Amino acid sequence: MEETERKSLYAALWARAMRALARREHSEHELRQKFKAGAPDELIDELIEALLRDDLLSDARFAQMLCRSRYKRGVGPVKIKYELQQHGILSEWIEQAMMEYEAQWVDQLSALRSRKYGERLPQDYREWARQARFFQGKGFTHEQIQRAIPRV
Repeated sequence: MEETERKSLYAALWARAMRALARREHSEHELRQKFKAGAPDELIDELIEALLRDDLLSDARFAQMLCRSRYKRGVGPVKIKYELQQHGILSEWIEQAMMEYEAQWVDQLSALRSRKYGERLPQDYREWARQARFFQGKGFTHEQIQRAIPRV
């Protein structure tokens, strides 16, 4: 690839990256996947390094954004961690982003339960198990469910 073609492709990649990052945060892994088909790996590496150096791309910020977004939607920590791992986020960034909500999961689960099932607590084990399965599917741990929904 000649130099002018390389510069032109790099400029086009930079513009695409800026448009994507203007809409929302992206993980490094996501951007690599977006550009994989359209450019050589060396050019993508160079672009990612420049974005990281200029603090335009940050896996830590992406993890915080995704965690906050999913928390507001009522998604539990298990599902959020899994989604962050799928986006290629390092476990240290995941733990740091999740730490902000550590003390709030049970309260959030209690509020979700009240909205979905009303103030009345489950009257028998079958109803409790049905609610517990629902919240496990939303990504809450068994311990959080036991603390938020008293067992009959």
